[in-house]
Amino acid sequence: LKGRQRDSFSGSGSKQQIANIYGSTAKDRQLVEQYLREIDTTTRGRELLDNIEKRGGIDIKVCRGCGPSHYAPPQRGEVTGDYVVLNMEQRTNIRTEAGKVAATSRRILAHELGHAGSWTTNPALRAQDIDLSQLPKGNSLENVMLNENPIIHELG
Repeated sequence: LKGRQRDSFSGSGSKQQIANIYGSTAKDRQLVEQYLREIDTTTRGRELLDNIEKRGGIDIKVCRGCGPSHYAPPQRGEVTGDYVVLNMEQRTNIRTEAGKVAATSRRILAHELGHAGSWTTNPALRAQDIDLSQLPKGNSLENVMLNENPIIHELG
């Protein structure tokens, strides 16, 4: 990653870097930093970013036309080294009360941060007050219900 343009995000009240943002253009990286600031204003977003910060932060690779956005967990036995790839051109259709709509990059980032900072992929971070028996099975749908939707609904 030497020589690539990078930006960082520290979050509200944070003393250390939470996200290392790299790739794409300066404009895209600034947009991702804006999304992170917005996500950080929500209750669930703040919890996820706090969990990510406690683990030492995360890399976010921003790109266009690079395949699907995704979260890559740390290597086996490691706590850090995980990253999110955010394809700014990806438009995954999601079902809403208004019918199918294309997910925004902000929503996709909230979803991937849900994997990075929550119990769905980090059992040690599981919330104690959630009745898992009431949730449909499947990591992605649980992540949508517990992380992505609360963030997006709070942002309006």
